[in-house]
Amino acid sequence: TAGGGFVVAADVVTANSCAFVSAFNYACELAWVSGNNGVPNTITTQAKVRVEDQSDRVAKDPSNNNFKIISNFKLTVPNGNVTYEVGDPLPIAWENIGTVADVELAYSTASDNFTNATVFVPITANSSPYPWNVGNAISSTVRLRVKSVTDDGFDISDANFRIKGKIVVVDPALAAWAPINQPFTINWTSYGS
Repeated sequence: TAGGGFVVAADVVTANSCAFVSAFNYACELAWVSGNNGVPNTITTQAKVRVEDQSDRVAKDPSNNNFKIISNFKLTVPNGNVTYEVGDPLPIAWENIGTVADVELAYSTASDNFTNATVFVPITANSSPYPWNVGNAISSTVRLRVKSVTDDGFDISDANFRIKGKIVVVDPALAAWAPINQPFTINWTSYGS
């Protein structure tokens, strides 16, 4: 039935739009609504759906292929357009929907290309925030990724952020004297390369 009610497995699906294709044939786009929260929290690589016409339960069709239900992450800090210094404390924060016990944390200095990313925490509890001291990755195109270790769910920073080196002057000390025309020692510590 065009525009009618449909059932996907045990979850209700609403028809967003149905277009007439030919006699008795309609193509519909559907939105999965499960308790008003969307796709259920059942992470799997073997998901299938079945669509039924609510007015004629004999008219139904199961999906031919499996699809994945994955966790849903939103990285909130760092999320771009900020500058950090090597070694500074930075709590990495994210939100997660889905049952995920552990995550991986990585950064890339090639913007959103994570082909050669640096995985600095291969496995940690999915417990935000994670205390991190900014790594020695001096670049203006850094992004961070939080990723489930059990499924394909992940998120990366929305925009690039910058990591710069850090210089801390340690001498001259407070109230030191610097006589004119005399050698004077200046000491500093640098972080990053």
